[in-house]
Amino acid sequence: MGSLGTAGLGAFPLVSGLANADQGQRSGLQLSTGGGERWSLGRNRREANGSLIVDDDASVRLVCAVNLAAEGLQVLEAADGLDALEQARRERPHLLLTDVTMPGLDGFQFAERLRGDERTHGMPVILLSGEVGQANAQRAGALGALAYWTKPFDSGALAAFVAHEVVAARAGPAQCIAATAT
Repeated sequence: MGSLGTAGLGAFPLVSGLANADQGQRSGLQLSTGGGERWSLGRNRREANGSLIVDDDASVRLVCAVNLAAEGLQVLEAADGLDALEQARRERPHLLLTDVTMPGLDGFQFAERLRGDERTHGMPVILLSGEVGQANAQRAGALGALAYWTKPFDSGALAAFVAHEVVAARAGPAQCIAATAT
C-alpha cells in the first residue's frame, strides 16, 4: 500500500480521506473480533479490546463499524464523548476514532480528558472532522492524535489505516506515524 493521501504537518498526518480512495484495499491483517453489541464479521478471534468509534451521527458510526469489522477489528460505539470516556476506561480499546464536532463534549475535549486520565492517557486517538484546515489539524497533533481525517473520507482507506495503527498500538507505545504507510 502506498500513500494514504496525507498532507504534511511535519510528521503529523492531515488526511484528506477521498484523496486516494483507490488505495482503500483491505490490509489482510488478522485481528480480534467480538460479539454482543460489538461488530464482528469474521477473521480470527483474539484480544477483546478493539476500537472505539465516537460520533453523534449513527450513520457515520455504522459505516466505520462495518468497515473496521471487515478488517477483522472488534468495534465498540459511543454517541457522545462522555459515554466514550466511560467505555474507554472500562473496555481499554486499542484505538479511539472520534468525531470533532459533537454536542456536549467535542472530540478535542474528549482527547484532552483522555490525556488527563492515567487510565487512558496513552490510548491512540484519530480525529475525524468535516472542517478542513491546518488549525484543527495542528490542535489534534498538539493533543497527541495519530491523525486528523477530513470528512467525507474513504471508509475502506480509513479502516485499513486504523487496522494498521491497532497492530502498532498492540506492539508498543503510540507514536505519530509518518505521512505514508506501507
